Amino acid sequence: YNPQVRVLDGRTAVLADALQDRIATLDQQLQAAQLEGPDRGLPARDARLLQLWEERVGLLDALVDVRVTRASNIGL
Repeated sequence: YNPQVRVLDGRTAVLADALQDRIATLDQQLQAAQLEGPDRGLPARDARLLQLWEERVGLLDALVDVRVTRASNIGL
């Protein structure tokens, strides 16, 4: 995986950008969830953090798949 030497078609680039935007939004949600006070309760906060981290991992997997698979499918 070396994104600097791969060429992406327009559709793939748009999809990768959308995934990166969703990851950035999710990172903001993660930061806010980590800063939540004890009034929300630790079990609820921990469950929310776990959900957000699982979603982030899924988005990162999708981003790698888009960058690696789609770039190689156009023959480069």
